[in-house]
Amino acid sequence: FVKQGLALRRSYTKLMECEAELATGTDVYDENCLAAIYQTVGIVNIALSSLPPKVLKVVSFLGYPCDREKGFHLLHKAANTRSTTAPFSQISIMVHCGIMPGVAQLLGPEELPKALPVLADARQKYPNSSMHYHVAGRIARVQRDLVTARSMFEKSLETQKELEQLKHIVYYDLAWCHCMELQWEEAARYFEILAVENRWSKCFYTYCQAALLDAAGKKDAAIELYRAAPGLSTQKFGGKRIPPEQFVLRKVEMYEEEDYDTVLPALELVVLHNMCQQMSPPFLQQAAEMSDAKMAELEGDEDADIDKLALTWFISGCMYKELGKEDKALALFERIYDNCEDIVEDTYIVPWAHYEHGVLLALKGREEGSVELLQQAHKKLTKVRDDFKDFNYEVRLGFKLQLSIPVVKGWLAQYKEQ
Repeated sequence: FVKQGLALRRSYTKLMECEAELATGTDVYDENCLAAIYQTVGIVNIALSSLPPKVLKVVSFLGYPCDREKGFHLLHKAANTRSTTAPFSQISIMVHCGIMPGVAQLLGPEELPKALPVLADARQKYPNSSMHYHVAGRIARVQRDLVTARSMFEKSLETQKELEQLKHIVYYDLAWCHCMELQWEEAARYFEILAVENRWSKCFYTYCQAALLDAAGKKDAAIELYRAAPGLSTQKFGGKRIPPEQFVLRKVEMYEEEDYDTVLPALELVVLHNMCQQMSPPFLQQAAEMSDAKMAELEGDEDADIDKLALTWFISGCMYKELGKEDKALALFERIYDNCEDIVEDTYIVPWAHYEHGVLLALKGREEGSVELLQQAHKKLTKVRDDFKDFNYEVRLGFKLQLSIPVVKGWLAQYKEQ
């Protein structure tokens, strides 16, 4: 990886030399070349500035820049040209401003409005572009408009048949749309297709299919798929299994030991994959009631496992957070903190609960213009970044934190000046 990193650095250094030459006023580059330089340098800056702290230290050591504002400035310059790369620069802006708020919720208030005019312009220029239909669907989903999102995804499929990769991405997004409407069997159908046709992680797709069929009440079919999933784990990166497969292997091992007495596996996936913040209120309420019912069942059992109870507290807490029922959400997060030392298997729940708690405080602090709440949010988020290690989906949460903490810092600075 170091060898490849150094090779990429040499390539990027050449681009930086071209950019420096542009600053001197040279006219040796045509518009297409100019736009390509702006686009590449811009994307690299934005992408690297979003990496988790541990990875960021490595890329900084290798000499890569991480200037997010410069990245957006250059992407806009590329998008405003008449070059062949301008449409891809527009898509890059829409991805970072319109889709990333679906990953890190705190980006939404500031970034989403920047994506909408770019999307409108792109849709006018390229009304039948499958890629733009897909991006429009993702942005609609971030806005909790699942009807429009599904319509855009389906149009993306209709307008192109050649790009298998794009088709699979759309299937993946349609699966999550059905999950957010609690349509478990419809979602499972898309994951079944992906498990057959896509090579990224048959293990993960099979587990998702199992969890969804489990939620739909088809326990026997679900158990068969749970048993099959670990044997499909082949994806490795840097000598380790990728995080989703690590999660699947651990969960299936737990289920086998407990005779497949599962606890809300479908809703657990919904929360971990950033979907509850994109669900509409009626489905959030239904999901909260499902979790509350399981919680009541477990609390009525004197021998109930704390891990299982903690999972219901976490899921219900996240749903109530999105419903605006802050007191209920915070009370459930506090129950997780009070029992954190007894959580043995699903240790990810504790840092993720702190993260969701921090996001709640930050959004409320911004709404009320409260420096105190924003300071509490910043303290909570930095605690997650600094104090928790070695849990499932650590990199995913680190990515969310890397995007969220600068937003809270910016809001703090803004309200301190007022």
